[in-house]
Amino acid sequence: MEAQTTQKQPWIKWLTIGFLGTLGILCLFVTILAFKFSPILSVDEKTGSVEILGGMVTVHGDPDAAQDEENEHAQGKKSI
Repeated sequence: MEAQTTQKQPWIKWLTIGFLGTLGILCLFVTILAFKFSPILSVDEKTGSVEILGGMVTVHGDPDAAQDEENEHAQGKKSI
């Protein structure tokens, strides 16, 4: 007769697989977000503006510079 081997605790294997899978998905998600929103912080000294998260948040340091930028945008000009 052959000795039969049984897994004593199969839930440990599945818990480990689930944890590693979740960790992998989380790392992929963070990498995609970092790529999408890079550069995190961009400072334009000429206009005094700061862009955060790839332009999702824009802070204008000088109100006159912000007005000039809006006027250029309305006229079809784009400043670099």
